[in-house]
Amino acid sequence: MPQLVQVAADGIGAPTCLGLIPPGADCQGVAEGGHARDVADPALSFASTRGWIAAAADRQEAVVDSAILGPRSQRPSRKTSSSPYALADRRSPAGRADRKRIMKALQYRTIGAPPEVVEIETPEPGPGQVRLKITAAGVCHSDAFIMGLTEEQYIYGLPLTLGHEGAGVVDKLGDGVHGVAIGDSVAVYGPWGCGRCYTCAQGKENYCENAAAEGIAPPGLGAPGSMAEYMIVNDSRHLVPLGDLDPVENVSLTDAGLTPYHAIKGSLTKLGPGSTAVVIGTGGLGHVAVQILRALTPATVIALDVNDEKLQLAKDVGAHHGFLSNSDAIDKIRALTGGKGAQAVFDFVVVQPTIDIGQSVIGVEGDLVLVGVGAGAVKAGVLASPYDSSVRAPYWGSRSELFEVLDLARVGAIHVETEVFSLNEGPKAYEKLHEGSLRGRAVIVP
Repeated sequence: MPQLVQVAADGIGAPTCLGLIPPGADCQGVAEGGHARDVADPALSFASTRGWIAAAADRQEAVVDSAILGPRSQRPSRKTSSSPYALADRRSPAGRADRKRIMKALQYRTIGAPPEVVEIETPEPGPGQVRLKITAAGVCHSDAFIMGLTEEQYIYGLPLTLGHEGAGVVDKLGDGVHGVAIGDSVAVYGPWGCGRCYTCAQGKENYCENAAAEGIAPPGLGAPGSMAEYMIVNDSRHLVPLGDLDPVENVSLTDAGLTPYHAIKGSLTKLGPGSTAVVIGTGGLGHVAVQILRALTPATVIALDVNDEKLQLAKDVGAHHGFLSNSDAIDKIRALTGGKGAQAVFDFVVVQPTIDIGQSVIGVEGDLVLVGVGAGAVKAGVLASPYDSSVRAPYWGSRSELFEVLDLARVGAIHVETEVFSLNEGPKAYEKLHEGSLRGRAVIVP
């Protein structure tokens, strides 16, 4: 049975993997420069597949060069679809009808290969379902992680339309849908559940008791995701109003905001005046965590990461202090807290070096919150850790918390640093993610 886990590490180089991870899958890896080397055999990792953009380009050219297109003088321009449907569209009314049924999508289609921009049939909503015209989709390390799994580890189905961070406009309703209307601008709540169990009744579908047994998977992590022109959402309860929020600037909050928000809420009672919070890893999720801490608490916020560029981002969004994540950081944090240590440490990496730092700097009754997932061990026992300290491993967040996150964005308390790509540029976005050259989060706009 798949294990529901999360990796939200991006600032210090461990992968950010959010969703269903098969037993035995290795999500460990500290990669310098903020990119992931994230499977047991790096040779099998998607992130280690160099030159894959060129390969994707070759596949695109193969389509363009197909016999369907005829002589070069008759071929469409690069801005025109090379699909046979596009040619039929120009030839006959029947072709135009066919053309209306296809759309572009960014899909993972072959184990170990890069994602491809393809044309597929536009989905139609069934009873209870909602179709969105996508306005924005977020890029996440978890996508790269699942594309790095071996054939034996991979459980998500092929082809898979990527994207678990999504926003769009309600385009079409299936029979019996209530609560949304055509034209509504909405964000997609990603961790879908059964809607019937006790945790789902509380809006905590991230902790659904039946999802694994019933084969319910998040969009882009088993179900067709948001990196397409259109997307099907199985139930209107998974849609949260965006209102006047810009979908491109805020789509990443459905994960990069919701996940750290849920993690931080569990420690709010410990983060009063005079308290200290440490954020380890200040990439896509970590830089939002810094802002949430500043918005919700009076705590002094200390950021740790592997290079000065990442630390500067953390300071730009509100961190009071920033230190390189090495052994010297422990003494510096102890000195800043008068030897008491931090009331909460939020580790967005979770590999042994960051676990050791976190456990070395938490104080009595402090929280060590492991948001990322990697290989490592936490020492336990009266003589091994500060008195009454605790360790938590939260996952994603609840539907009501997504409302709260968007409200914080609405009043300007938090934002996501974003770099925008077109759907055709989707493969390039993943290359930059691998290189660690993104500042914040990549967003794809169909």
